[in-house]
Amino acid sequence: MALTRVGYAGVTLYNQLVKELKLKKLLKLVFIDRKSLVMDVSYDVSVKESDIQKIIDKLTLKFGQIIPESGKGRLKTKEDSVTFGDSEKPQLGTFRVNFILKQKDGDRIKTKIQEEGTTVVFQKVLNENKKFNSASDILNDKDTREELDRVFKGYEDKLINWVHTYYEQQKVFLKKFSGVKWSEFKYGKDDFVTFFESQIKKVARSVDPTVVPVKKYTEWNPSDIWAAYDMPTLKNQIEKTITKEEWGSLAELNSFLTQKFKEQKLIGISLKLIGPKKEAKLVFRNDTEDNYKIAEIEKYKVGKDIKFKLDNIWEKFDTGAATVYADYGNLYGINFTRAGNQISFSTQVKGTSAQGGNTPVDMVEKLLSMQVPNNDYSNHFRDYPLTYDHFLKLPESKLKSYEKMYNLIKPYFRSNAPSFGDFAKINGTLHKTYKKDERNGRIKLMFLSFFSNAFKVKKKHEDEFWTDMLYMGMKVGKKGQFAPHAKIGEKTS
Repeated sequence: MALTRVGYAGVTLYNQLVKELKLKKLLKLVFIDRKSLVMDVSYDVSVKESDIQKIIDKLTLKFGQIIPESGKGRLKTKEDSVTFGDSEKPQLGTFRVNFILKQKDGDRIKTKIQEEGTTVVFQKVLNENKKFNSASDILNDKDTREELDRVFKGYEDKLINWVHTYYEQQKVFLKKFSGVKWSEFKYGKDDFVTFFESQIKKVARSVDPTVVPVKKYTEWNPSDIWAAYDMPTLKNQIEKTITKEEWGSLAELNSFLTQKFKEQKLIGISLKLIGPKKEAKLVFRNDTEDNYKIAEIEKYKVGKDIKFKLDNIWEKFDTGAATVYADYGNLYGINFTRAGNQISFSTQVKGTSAQGGNTPVDMVEKLLSMQVPNNDYSNHFRDYPLTYDHFLKLPESKLKSYEKMYNLIKPYFRSNAPSFGDFAKINGTLHKTYKKDERNGRIKLMFLSFFSNAFKVKKKHEDEFWTDMLYMGMKVGKKGQFAPHAKIGEKTS
């Protein structure tokens, strides 16, 4: 069989490669970067290497392959170069193709890069009328690719891991808001996130009897980017709303944003990673009465749907693990973990490629105090023994208190959990954890304090208590508490 020329700059080879990828329905999972003397074929982790090898074999039959002395041109590594052509007929031309597997951890790049990439694609679609029918279309559009390369400078090889997310994000947003006029999408010092980060410092959740400031943008609003119409006017209106009094009212600010949300003039968007072969879903939160709650969460009951995994309190000294869990059905969860010297409450959306948000610590403390007014929980590390020696020197009454906490939550441990005496003794779990990392030793005692108090919530209120914790992490809840926003996340089955 006569071999075919690879074509000038590999054009014929490229066209055949695209054809083979289409036949195997892999084109959307592959990004081809064509250069003058080489082609980079970056393929998603969900693509079988056997399928890539079959394509290499077909291309070899058509164009030939120059086998290096060290190998046979087969896929042997996570990045393999194959030179197509016939060494005996150099006039046919040769062309090298790098087949590059993008690993799962390749999407771990700075959040600002991920988010700015979204604004680039949204700008092209909504204000420049670009049409993208696949993730490959985004990368193959010259103007869009140049801007994304600028955003991903230093992380160019990571772009392929995000382009599917960008495609899905714009697809669902365009479906809902294609006819709306938007200002230029901005990211950085002039965007709405930066604006609100400054303005929210002047806003309080309540002023009676004392001022309770919002403190952080992220404790009020999960939006990563904003779609806005007439940005200067909106910023001026927001500033006036906030500065009416010495402290701006959060409820009033949220009411203003809700109105602009309805008018489709200002929409904050929370962005989540969309996994390979997954679709995106657009949902609204806190914009109407119906969207202050999530239907499936309202049905959850402690024991039946809300279950606790607390065994890391008494085990895992070897790894220093300092995380315990609450599962909410099959869809949601909260990870209780050490963040610095205190507990963080991290919301999880199971079965997706993205994480939820964190529940503000002070809001957890307030929620617990409302349900258990006389609780003795503290999220301050200095209220716990700094070292194991300090633990041993605690007054007998305090040691008995920890024993009582331990025994109160022990029913949530597996049946082989040790007694408190074995847990706390020299060379027991607590001692070994303190020895490995004093912070994790303290966090185990902090867990005992938190859960022993939380499990004192009256039975008639316990479902609401635990679902409220989940809601607060998701920034969903009672009118005026969190900002109205749209969320683009992975569609769950």
